[in-house]
Amino acid sequence: MRVPYLSTRSGAGKPWTRECNLRFDCRSIADDGTFEGYASVFGVLETSYGTQFAPGAFSASLAASKSAGTMPKMLWQHDWTQPIGVYTEMSEDKRGLLVQGQLILSVPQAKAAYDLLKARAIDGLSVGFIINSYEYDADDDVMTITEADLWEVSIVTFAANPEARVGNVRNAENIRTERDFERFLREEGGFSNNRAKAIASRGFRAADAHRDDGALDSGILEDLEALRQTFS
Repeated sequence: MRVPYLSTRSGAGKPWTRECNLRFDCRSIADDGTFEGYASVFGVLETSYGTQFAPGAFSASLAASKSAGTMPKMLWQHDWTQPIGVYTEMSEDKRGLLVQGQLILSVPQAKAAYDLLKARAIDGLSVGFIINSYEYDADDDVMTITEADLWEVSIVTFAANPEARVGNVRNAENIRTERDFERFLREEGGFSNNRAKAIASRGFRAADAHRDDGALDSGILEDLEALRQTFS
């Protein structure tokens, strides 16, 4: 099994980190520095480490924070010495961990983060956490985190898999195999691992049946671009 998040960012005594593959919608960032977005999306596989979060993974931690009258910290790039704001609300919905926060614009790094987000120079959210419990699928080499102690949510430069962000048809052309399509469905579409497998398998079998019609590639690319537009 691959061990997740053992990087230079995750030294002794610090929580592991995980970037979310969703970009900020800059229209949700107000002039006063308030914003909202998803810090984590359930069932989306982080392919570098083979992990995903189950629905409810953060519920116990959020309940404990609420009881204590505290919130996970808002950091810049997982740097514990650079808090840049406060979170005012965190909750789980069907999609994932939805957060609402306030950048403290009198802090220089928070003002810089605000300007960068407005300019779309950065667009990432990342969670810092401790794993309390998980399930492991040996066949797929996938760890599903079922309970995590959430320490912080950072504004970051890069998502975990920036290459998985399908931005145009040229990127869609990189989808050549069933595995590529399955990864696209998980990371861009937010489908669960099993659902992505089922859709990808059926789609490629149907494509194979019509491979001789000469219009396969263009048709697939058009469908992928339509799917991308749906999730944009």
